[in-house]
Amino acid sequence: MAPSLIANAWHGATLDQVREDVAVRSSHALPDVTVPLRALHVTPAGLFEVPGVGEFDLTDWSRSQLSRLLGIRWDRWFGGGLVSPEERKEEIERRLTRLSGEWKIRTRHYFPGEEGPGDGVVRAFLGAGYTPIDDVRVLDRLARVVRSRVEAFRILRQDITDRSSYYVAVTMDEVDLGDHKADPHWNGFVIANSEVGFGALSLLEYLVRLVCANGLVVFGHGHKLFHRVHRSTTDDSLDRDLSYAFTRLPDCWSETTRAIRTSQTDVIEDPEVFLAQLLGHPLLRPHADAIRAVLNLEPVPTRFSAVQILTQTAQSLPPDERYQLERLAGRVLVGAEA
Repeated sequence: MAPSLIANAWHGATLDQVREDVAVRSSHALPDVTVPLRALHVTPAGLFEVPGVGEFDLTDWSRSQLSRLLGIRWDRWFGGGLVSPEERKEEIERRLTRLSGEWKIRTRHYFPGEEGPGDGVVRAFLGAGYTPIDDVRVLDRLARVVRSRVEAFRILRQDITDRSSYYVAVTMDEVDLGDHKADPHWNGFVIANSEVGFGALSLLEYLVRLVCANGLVVFGHGHKLFHRVHRSTTDDSLDRDLSYAFTRLPDCWSETTRAIRTSQTDVIEDPEVFLAQLLGHPLLRPHADAIRAVLNLEPVPTRFSAVQILTQTAQSLPPDERYQLERLAGRVLVGAEA
């Protein structure tokens, strides 16, 4: 598809539209409760009774958290009808009584059209001191910081999982990074967050190549734009650091433009050795076949081509893996393969 057609087809959502969607989603969240885990009880149906809140199923993420806390291999122990519901209840509650201290439990009702048992789902089991910076607050602060520049950005992609969220925002002004032929890109940024303990809140530079829709998280240039662990913080502090990040973005975009143009002529002397090193990376091992499949379509004579292979592969992956692979591609771009 020609770049101009892609540009016409991609309109994205405004920040206000995304903020409204996030606010609706967050309205299903229930107040956090901090209790000893031994206060939880399990119903014969496998639901967890959260004191004062209701009965809840687990998400994949909260189940993995609880499995680590209890030392349980959930699917191996409880899958395939190996134990009865009563035995499962007894084993989980016995292990819950061994845990000391208090834990913060995040729950929510089911979304419209989402079906399941009980009153909703447990989103996360977190330490009592964990103070989440939720998406709705981040987007509210972002709108305040960006102010008159809000209309300059469109949210091109928002990926929400039970453990994380990613918001890719771009400007609508094309930047031609081609040498002998047009190669338009959009500059932007990505907000990566987790309201449930999977990771910190970050804002990083992002780039989209229009001809192939490849996305690139640029994690280099010797600085971080914005990074916050989840703990108590003021709106003024968030505003200050987000504002600083936005003052840095234009310089970052310029540096990345130079890096991409340099990478287009940065010939890799031994592509096979280079690819072997890439495929030895823990993040890439599960996707070796997919990367080789892309390689068959585009050989790797330059660093730019290597980046393209990674970002093309990333498009078919689930959100968390896509983000990690796009970040790795950004490191390869600036010569930091490790």
